[in-house]
Amino acid sequence: MQSIDRDADIRRSDELAARALAADPNSYYARHAKARVLVAQKRADEALVEAERSLRLNPGFIPSYLVLCQASLMLGSPKKAIEHAAKVKRLSPPDPYLYVFHTQEGLAHIMLHEDDVAVACLRQAVANNPEFPAASGYLVAALALSGKAAEAREQLERYLSLRDAHIRTIAGWRRMAYSEDPAYLALRERIYEGLRKAGMAEQ
Repeated sequence: MQSIDRDADIRRSDELAARALAADPNSYYARHAKARVLVAQKRADEALVEAERSLRLNPGFIPSYLVLCQASLMLGSPKKAIEHAAKVKRLSPPDPYLYVFHTQEGLAHIMLHEDDVAVACLRQAVANNPEFPAASGYLVAALALSGKAAEAREQLERYLSLRDAHIRTIAGWRRMAYSEDPAYLALRERIYEGLRKAGMAEQ
């Protein structure tokens, strides 16, 4: 799901996570929720700490590994993101949540300028969950960056047809960035370049 009022959603999520932690500071789920809020607030270092706390309380809680992936990318460490995603695949090979980890891997490979590998990862993400707009959109960019122009345009049409694809312009994708790290910003610029090549509107 893509937010249509990001700031309001973050504020509400922060309030709910704080209430959950006040009720039970040892709740792995509340720790995870707080970590997700910290990612949205561009506080990657703190998000890592909360995700690690969540995993100490429940080492098998797969969603907290997503925060480790996201925060690693936010801090410009794509290889760490790939390591965390690989660990999830070992821990839970049939996990229904794997599509988000294929997505994180794809982003890490775009950051590393390994665009063909990124396409393979993002194809897996979309195959696992065709309705997940982020993976579908990132696949558009990766296909364009890897020189698959015609397929990128076709994928853009599929992305725009998704019910939950609320972000429909490059300007909208720019607003989704959540780190000021130079490597992360370079990743985002590559994504915008790919979306532009595929034909997404600027505004």
